[in-house]
Amino acid sequence: MKVGILLKKIHPKTFKWLIWAIFILYMTVLLDLVFFSVAFGRANAEILRYQTINIIPFRTIKNYLGAWEVVNPRVIITNIYGNIAAFFPFGLLTPLLFKKMKSLGFLLITSVLFSLFIEVIQGLMGVGVVDIDDIILNTFGSLIGYGFFVILFKTFKTKESK
Repeated sequence: MKVGILLKKIHPKTFKWLIWAIFILYMTVLLDLVFFSVAFGRANAEILRYQTINIIPFRTIKNYLGAWEVVNPRVIITNIYGNIAAFFPFGLLTPLLFKKMKSLGFLLITSVLFSLFIEVIQGLMGVGVVDIDDIILNTFGSLIGYGFFVILFKTFKTKESK
């Protein structure tokens, strides 16, 4: 069954509630991962508290890619692709919930600010490393999600008008 046909059968209010439920679940999981997840080293707050803040764009990404043989590849993949994947739903879901987020510029600014907020809180709580590269990767993930939104929205609108 095609997604477009399935979406046509769902009442708009039901669809909106479904998207809200998915968004709330996503935000809950995201905030748990970035602030509390032991699997991502959040229990090592004392160690993280003494790490430096990276404000030089692409420094961490470059270091990771240059240290592929030295650093566990899982750490590299988790850091780079994990940051992108973590914000993909943000770029996909927020335009479905908020009209202003359908604007690429507004989504871009909101993604940067939300990611910056997370980085600052992680730094203040001592549960993560404040890194400009995380903001860059998170924003890139939002933009990819937004691209999927645009493609799905145009595809659905095109098929709906036929």
